[in-house]
Order: sequence, then structure tokens, then C-alpha cells
Amino acid sequence: MEEGSAHAPPGLLRMHRDAMEIGGAPLRTDDGVAGKAPRRGDGQRDGYAIGLVGFRETVPAHEPESLERCLVHGEDHLPVRVGLCPNLDFCRRCGIAKQRAFHHVEGGVVVESGSPPQPGRAGEESRGVDGHGSEVVEGVHHRLEKVPSPSVHAHHRVGNRLIPGPCPGPGPSGAQGDRARPRPVDAEKDRHLCESKEMEVVVASHPSALLHDTGPRHPERGQRVTAVLEGIQATGLAMAEIEAPEIDRSELALVHDPTYIEMIQTFCGLGGGALDMDTFVSAESWQAALTASGGLRAVVEELETRSDATGFAVSRPPGHHAMPDRAMGFCLFNNVAVVAAILRSRGERVAILDWDVHHGNGTQAMLGDDPGVLYVSIHQDHFYPFAGNVSDIELGEAKGTVVNVPLPAGTAGDVYRQAWDTLVIPVLAQFEPDWVLVSAGFDAHSHDELASFYLESADYGYMAGRLAAVHPPNRTVFSLEGGYDLTALRDSVRSALTGMDGEFVEPESAYRSPDHSGAALAAAAAVIGRHWRI
Repeated sequence: MEEGSAHAPPGLLRMHRDAMEIGGAPLRTDDGVAGKAPRRGDGQRDGYAIGLVGFRETVPAHEPESLERCLVHGEDHLPVRVGLCPNLDFCRRCGIAKQRAFHHVEGGVVVESGSPPQPGRAGEESRGVDGHGSEVVEGVHHRLEKVPSPSVHAHHRVGNRLIPGPCPGPGPSGAQGDRARPRPVDAEKDRHLCESKEMEVVVASHPSALLHDTGPRHPERGQRVTAVLEGIQATGLAMAEIEAPEIDRSELALVHDPTYIEMIQTFCGLGGGALDMDTFVSAESWQAALTASGGLRAVVEELETRSDATGFAVSRPPGHHAMPDRAMGFCLFNNVAVVAAILRSRGERVAILDWDVHHGNGTQAMLGDDPGVLYVSIHQDHFYPFAGNVSDIELGEAKGTVVNVPLPAGTAGDVYRQAWDTLVIPVLAQFEPDWVLVSAGFDAHSHDELASFYLESADYGYMAGRLAAVHPPNRTVFSLEGGYDLTALRDSVRSALTGMDGEFVEPESAYRSPDHSGAALAAAAAVIGRHWRI
């Protein structure tokens, strides 16, 4: 298919090359001076940017300006710079950290293993070792030696959860009645909202994810799996590891055309190659794709038996761009859509929260007409895959259940968190899902070169913490989508999971969104507010 044809948007890799030629989006830094966002210093690293640009270290504009008090001893927190964990604050007396530090890191991880919708329920039915591991981890140990207190470890628990209050905005209409209000917090049923406990993380991965070969210097590469696993381990939370099983073909066929499934198997069996300008497969990719979906299903099944846990499927290849009959954007099968369809076949209500910087066009295409599925995406506007308009909320048979929040290039965590708090969380609370599946892409990070958002790792912890305050972690599963800077990916995964466990803070950032980001958010809210109380 020709690039730029009516059937194919410009590819991710082509857009990345163009972005590097144009430069970064304008931002206002904390001193209010307009200009380009600071790029990363001089150090070349893991240069997978299609051979055109290396990756460099972002230098924050300022250090933390104030100390906070230890929740246990009242002592000042001491800001400490650690390469993997920026802005950790340690109590001078006891070493308790505001955010959990790395307590242990091992080098080289081996993968073993019409009318508005009613908000209530009524009316609906080998190569397993990462090539970069030893080099990075040696640097980690070198930096961690500078941490002033050796007593920091995973059992220091100081985080608190947020308890949902009244829904903001105007009250429900007479037709909706009290069903539209978030239900009261029940101390027994909602223990996850009221206390901080040692949460377990159910993790599914498979060695084939490392063998899915996309070619040299492709951003969607096997080291991403190792970076995610390192981030999970760095939380200090207990891990229940599952070797991801293969998904059944009949389950794939819930959302994919059977002839497409057969084509992918045959193409991989012949040795693979390019499916489009971005999406490449090898002989091993067939098993990797089956276990990417199967791992997510397995995590859901495991969480059904656990009360104090959450789940993370290390799904590679990713999935949210995959269409019913076409691969695109590095994706073969739509992992989240497949599992959502399985849950829907059992009568469960499913919310999909997509925080990847790219819109999940495949997910919306597959599930957008189902009133029992809520799809929410915050993504970069006028960007690959050139889909996800806020007006899509009016389309299809399930009006109101596709909630797109497109924001312009240059958007940072301030406006993104505002979108999360004022749109995503209220809509989710009113929808009342049984399950939340997070299309967990981390390419909105300021260090990620494939897009032009400026989130920090702590932003993902904040969003996960706010999510855990309104929905049980043991009915929440993260499925890996994008995220191509290995350090940012690792730190963001760690932050998201500790956020789910109740440890998150309002992030401080060197970046501020341009004025038109706030205007775009207000415009989206005006449309979404026709269907939901926000």
C-alpha cells in the first residue's frame, strides 16, 4: 500500500522522521518564557531513531523548591536525585521515602516464563536476556550508592488513597435519578479505597515477546519487555508471574476477521516481512501475537481469584491500532479488544482507558458500537493514526460511550491531569464498569521521541492512583501498548503500579502546556458534557 494513500495514514516511522526535522513543539517553561522544550543533553543512547537522531537526557528546568514533612516522624524530607528515580524525598531521620525507592535491581532479566446513555446499569445487558541490562543496571547501582539512607525499602508504607466525593457538576436529571450519582463507599466492600496494603502484581509475559523481530533499530523492540519487567520489579511489590498462554483462534475471531488471522499465521510461517511501512514480523511473531492476547486474558482470570492485587500483561506486539482485518502501527492483534469481547460475552461491563499518545483506532472500530463498553482516549491531535475526534461520541448505536479527548502537540502533565480528573474519572464512575482495561502506552512521556507530549513518569502514578480511588485494583489490568524510551518506560511502569498501590503525589514538572491545550480540553468537555455529568 502506498504511503499517503486514502487507505493508509502516514506511518509512525515516517512521522517520526518528519518530527525530527521540524523540531519540538513550543512550550512555556516555569519561568514563563516561550520557546522550544529543552531537548536531551549530549549523550547518545540506544539510537533507534531510524538512524537520524540519538536520544539525549532531558534536564529539568529546576530542582524541587520545598521540603515536606515525614508522615511518621515530622522530619523534613531531603530531595535526592537518583538516575532512575527523580525527585525521591527521604526523611532525614528514618529514611522513609515519599515515593518508593528501588530496593533491589538485578542485571539481565530472563523471561522464563440520540439520547444520552444511562450512566447506571439498568437498560443494558535465550534471547530472553535484555541486551542493555548489565550496562544500565551497573549505572543504577552506582547511582544508588549515593542514596543517604540504606533503610529505604518496600515495606515502608506511607501512601494514602483518595476517597471519591460527590460527583462534580450539575446533579442528575429527573429521568436519570439517583442512579447517576457515584455509590457510597462501603467500608467492607471498598477496603481498597480506605487503606494502604501490600498489593501483589500479577504479571504475564512469554519468551516469544523477545523473539518477535521487527528489524534493526526499530523503536518497537524486545528490550521494551525487559524495561517493563525491571519497572515492575522496582516497585518492591510481590509479583505473581504467569507464562502467557496462547489465545484461542475462536477468541481472536470475536473481533478479527478469520481470514486475516489465517493470513498472519501464513505470513509469519513463511518467514515474515513488512505488513505495512511500520509493522514488521518474523517467524516467531505468530506465537508472540497469540501470547500477547493470551497473557492479558490469563491475568484477568487470575485476578478473579484475588482480592488485593492488580495485573500487568507485558503484551508484545502491542495491539490498539490493529483493525479487524489489518495490521498497522506495530500491532497485529488487538489484545485489549479481544479480552474486552471475551468479558462482554460473559455479560461483564468493560471500560477501556487508553493513555497511549496515539489514538486506539482499532479498539474504537471494534467496540465503539457496544453500549456495554466505554472507550476513553486522551491522545495527541492531528497525529497518527489521524483518528479519535471528540465528535465520535455522537456516532454509532452506543452514543456517549466513545470518549475521545484530542489535545495538541506540546501538552504537558498539567492539562493532561486536568483531563483525567475532570473528564475521565467522572465518566468512569458514572459508567460503573466491572473491569477496567488500561491500554498502557507510555509514549506521551517527555523523553519519548515518537510524539510531542511532555508527561513525566510521576504523571502515570497520579493517573493510576486516581483510578484506584474509584475502581478496585483487582479488577484493573494494564496491557502494554507504546513507550519507546527504555528508561522512561521503566520508570513510568514503576510509577503507575505504585500509584495503584496508593503511593502517588501531585507531580512537579519543568513543563507547562501552551494555552491552546487548555482551550482544546474545554472544547472537548463541552461535547462530552452533553452525555455525562462532568
